[in-house]
Amino acid sequence: MRTIVHRAVAILSIASVISGCGPIRLDNRPQIRGTIAAAGEKWLSIRHKTGQVYHVELTQQTRIVNQGAPGPETPCAGQRATVFLVGPGHFIASAVTIWGGQCR
Repeated sequence: MRTIVHRAVAILSIASVISGCGPIRLDNRPQIRGTIAAAGEKWLSIRHKTGQVYHVELTQQTRIVNQGAPGPETPCAGQRATVFLVGPGHFIASAVTIWGGQCR
């Protein structure tokens, strides 16, 4: 009986993830690499290569580095960036590295 229940739960879990109904999680890496979709004074939306958009909070301690010269130190839509998070699952940026693209 337990085996049947475990299999049913596993099948439902897999089906919900495949169908898009399940939660989409970023894996255990404390970073997101993608294209900046939108940026504000205290937030940033970054589109991951999977198409998922993550909203990340920027604080006064967030370090922003632009590796591509010339370019603004402030992030803007269209730039390629890596957002380093405070920790896995916490969408607060400790640092943002802008490494390509141009502002739209």
